[in-house]
Amino acid sequence: MSFLRESPVGVAMVEDETETKYFGVINMMAVVIAVYPLTYDLIGDHGAAMSHVFGAVLLTVPIAVPIYVAFKAKS
Repeated sequence: MSFLRESPVGVAMVEDETETKYFGVINMMAVVIAVYPLTYDLIGDHGAAMSHVFGAVLLTVPIAVPIYVAFKAKS
């Protein structure tokens, strides 16, 4: 309770729009991460190279948002 403070209305609206945008991006990434293994399973027989590509994409997708936020904060 001691950390609550009143903020100007204009700033709150901009922050809400930014949070909504990031929330949408994270939701879309969650859908991609959920559908990606299903697609991998449905394509059938695949080699080791394809397995590595799918694994690399699956591991790099979640880190995209923090990297984007860090670059956005610097500029």
